[in-house]
Amino acid sequence: MKKKNILAIAMATAMLASAGLTACGSESDKIVISVINFGGGVGKLWLTDAMERFTAEVENKKYGTKTGVEFEEPQNQQSINTANMDTDAYHIYFNQGGSSVRALSQQGFLLPLNDVVTGSLSDFGEDGTIESKIAENYRIMCQGADGNYYGLPHYEFYPGITYDVELFDANNLYFAATGANNVETRFGNARLVESKTETKSLGPNGKTGTIGGIDYSLDDGLPSSLTELLILCDYMKSTLTITPFGLSGANANYINYMLAGLWASLGGYEEMMACYDFSGKVKVVTGVDVETPLFPEIDYVATPTVQEVPVTEATGYYAFQSAARYYALAFADIAVNEGWLTFSSTQGSSNTEEQKYFIFNGKKLANNTIEKTAMLIEGSYWYNESADVNNFEDYYTLTKSTKREIAWMSLPVTFDTPVTSEAQGRAPTLVETAAAYAYVNGNIADDPGLAEACKDFLRFLYTDKELSLFSERTGVMKAVSYNVENTSSLDYYKEHMTKLRAGANIVYMGSNKQTMLDGYGSLGMGTNGFIFKYGSSFNCLSALRASTHTHTVFNEGATRMESSWGTLYKGEQ
Repeated sequence: MKKKNILAIAMATAMLASAGLTACGSESDKIVISVINFGGGVGKLWLTDAMERFTAEVENKKYGTKTGVEFEEPQNQQSINTANMDTDAYHIYFNQGGSSVRALSQQGFLLPLNDVVTGSLSDFGEDGTIESKIAENYRIMCQGADGNYYGLPHYEFYPGITYDVELFDANNLYFAATGANNVETRFGNARLVESKTETKSLGPNGKTGTIGGIDYSLDDGLPSSLTELLILCDYMKSTLTITPFGLSGANANYINYMLAGLWASLGGYEEMMACYDFSGKVKVVTGVDVETPLFPEIDYVATPTVQEVPVTEATGYYAFQSAARYYALAFADIAVNEGWLTFSSTQGSSNTEEQKYFIFNGKKLANNTIEKTAMLIEGSYWYNESADVNNFEDYYTLTKSTKREIAWMSLPVTFDTPVTSEAQGRAPTLVETAAAYAYVNGNIADDPGLAEACKDFLRFLYTDKELSLFSERTGVMKAVSYNVENTSSLDYYKEHMTKLRAGANIVYMGSNKQTMLDGYGSLGMGTNGFIFKYGSSFNCLSALRASTHTHTVFNEGATRMESSWGTLYKGEQ
């Protein structure tokens, strides 16, 4: 081995040690913890920061015969295989999607965490328990069939749309509270504000101002009905030559972010929970009138026949035949057919490339002027993901700017009636689709010192202080209840998201219904397909581009979900 390689190894080992991390396989008089982390979304900088704080916190604590802890360099992977956990060398897992805590615990792969979830956090300076921070319907998803806790909710993200606040401000793209119409489109007429001083509409939530600590003005002027959103997009494209939506061409399934976001907002919290708890009533599509277009001049979107029906566990498929879902799909179909997606969406742009185009909106990048785009179809985590690949740093360097004002968009809550009062409005409904959990490998159960150190790290991470630091770093919330403390340090997007989440209704994928517990991998509204059925999904964007009618795509999913329900249903036959 060359001397310079020996020197490099020595320097790397020293750097790891100085950060509280250790090289794999090294001997230590401290407990050594190995961690594997899902690399998408929130990255790992939050984790290495927390590791450093934790090692300092417990440097004098005894774990068996050892004192304090060290961490191996965390493994950051885009896909985590849990099939052979019992023989893996990883101790703590931070995983996203497709990983059922219940299923893993039944395989004997996980360490019980009752004492972590229900025990006191007093060792880390906090009263109360982690359990008290977890939504009641979400707790069961962290438990095994035996009722014991085996996991904790990790981060959450939502499907939907981000909008360029600077572009909206510059072009007065907000609906006005009163006044004569000044915009005419194929989808109807409306009044947009003509200056920054003109009073905006109440927006989707039907309120304005700050009430009880909740900022209701965040959505003022934004489209409150789907028709208003259509009017706005048509006006952008035909009059202002602004492209309404950016979409990653290499990730065509990301259009499902918009679809799921619109479905949730139009349907509301109770309807979205019916997908998991199979209760309440849902307005479903029972047929279509192909002779009557839902919108004039758009002959490929037929008017649906709608009927309100009760949803039970035996008829859970009704939730997926929702009229709100049909309207969301119709909007996406129009966006595809009317050219409301960026040119780059057809050219294989990666997710981070499309994010960069949106950040540089209308400005020069590599001697090319970027297409003006009003909104970006993405998951709410995208901002942190883009920061990790230096997209914002590049923007600030090349444009000499010091800030970028973009925000998560509150979406319409009605089909065609604008919200003009509090009674008509509704708080944002955000569907959590990360399905991310933290858990500990059960193969360390025979090492009490290591097991206790791992549990302590989880206790530490779920204190209010650490939860707040996580969100300040990532702009993403953990899927538990807490407040972000230092909001003054947050940039525009992070601050806006924190305020929006505080007043939102969040739909967590969980219920005590056996069909839900056993069908975890088939019922989630993740990113693999907006029309998600038991056993399969399909690319919705490709289906819309290939189809001549919205209802054929809708029926494909609704029919297959209904025909497969007998396999999913676990109630009385």
